[in-house]
Amino acid sequence: MQFYGWVAVGIALLASCGRHSAEPSRMTAADSAYVSQSLAREAVRTDCFVTTDTLYDFGTLTDTAAVSHRFVFVNKGKQPVVIDTVISHCNCTSVAYDGRPVPVGGQGSVTVTYTPLVGRGSFYKTLRVMLNGGAQYALVAVKGKVERNDK
Repeated sequence: MQFYGWVAVGIALLASCGRHSAEPSRMTAADSAYVSQSLAREAVRTDCFVTTDTLYDFGTLTDTAAVSHRFVFVNKGKQPVVIDTVISHCNCTSVAYDGRPVPVGGQGSVTVTYTPLVGRGSFYKTLRVMLNGGAQYALVAVKGKVERNDK
């Protein structure tokens, strides 16, 4: 287990020692996000699950309507690939993907939707596509600029 894993185990043990409740502990959304981020740090970036456009530019957005782009991946590895989750660190991006295995030579996709929630200005959002139980990942990103007349 790597350093971050041991730190997480230690914190969990210390936190459980101070509890005097009969209720079982439950993982909060913040705990879940921390675990996902820890797994992402321990994963290895893959060069077998590739897409031709790792960065998509939405251009200039003038209203609050959501915009989407579909990243298409090709499995150039030697075994099937499964997209487990896609990590985004912003509520303004959402994703859709098929969790079925992508065979060797086959295609999989991740659709990224960006919703301009507030304000104006440039944005650049990186998403980490976690593969094969969190052991590998691929990166994609979207960018653009929001210019609208909020009255």
